[in-house]
Amino acid sequence: DDKLKVGDRIVIENILFKGSLTHFIDEETAEKELLKIIKYLNDNPTVTIKIQGHVCCISKSFADARDLESGKNNLSETRAKKIYDFLLSKGIDKERMGYEGFGRQFPIPNTDELLNKRVEILITKI
Repeated sequence: DDKLKVGDRIVIENILFKGSLTHFIDEETAEKELLKIIKYLNDNPTVTIKIQGHVCCISKSFADARDLESGKNNLSETRAKKIYDFLLSKGIDKERMGYEGFGRQFPIPNTDELLNKRVEILITKI
């Protein structure tokens, strides 16, 4: 939508992750969704974004979930970086993007836990 403004968040509902991993449940669907983001960014070359990763269902004693591949408690960040790397590989300039992980700080209330294993795109500049 070309009516987005600074501060808007795009929740990419069809990009779902396997538990404790940065792997998509459905690679083909995830790539189709990411190509929509790439088209939007290519059509709007002044827009900059922050890719924000989120996780669910971990003990309150941990700020983030464990990434089984890295062995570190930074799963929300590594999921955001996966999206960042994909966009970068498709030609989106790194100067237009950033990424960060929020762990379990911002769950979507009253929803399926799978939907909290998510990445959101924050519009930071138009």
